[in-house]
Amino acid sequence: MKIRDQSLNFEILELDGGTSVLGPGLILNDCTVDSRVSSEHVIIAGLTMTGGNFNQHVELRDFHFENAHLEYVTFTGEFVGCDFGDWDDISISSIKNCNFENCKLDGVRFLNSDMDTITLPGWPHFHIRFPEKCKPNIGFKNLPRKLGITLEVYFDEEPECSAIVGNAQRLAEDNGISLGEIREMLSCIDGVDVGC
Repeated sequence: MKIRDQSLNFEILELDGGTSVLGPGLILNDCTVDSRVSSEHVIIAGLTMTGGNFNQHVELRDFHFENAHLEYVTFTGEFVGCDFGDWDDISISSIKNCNFENCKLDGVRFLNSDMDTITLPGWPHFHIRFPEKCKPNIGFKNLPRKLGITLEVYFDEEPECSAIVGNAQRLAEDNGISLGEIREMLSCIDGVDVGC
């Protein structure tokens, strides 16, 4: 599917099979994007999406929602290592007033974003706002190895990273400890919010 230079209202776009190109010049108002493709099969070349739903039916991994302006969009599905917003220029990519409460997120970054307008999923997700500014009060070496490494990476972000969202369930599985133990460890670290 290749759609460009159009303004669509209340439409359903099915992304499945082959490569899907959204844009340039694509405006979606109160539309639904049903994506059944992985990150290798979707290209955003210039998208403004206001309202509607972005339903990701297969895991989307390491995808940057670049060249996309997203506002009042409700997301569903699994997003791993994805970036929303832009590192340098919000005129290129932006996100605000969006809802992720019914998503599974892991290592997802929000760049140059007003996080007060973004609804994040609850536990077992956790988030770190402005990780570059946080000064964790714990030595990561005192934590289980994989957990310490993951948190070190999460806190080692550039100033443009407004927040990063992690998945405690995966960390518990990777470290062979219970979800309750992970929550207790994360709750003691300055800058980590387990109540998102």
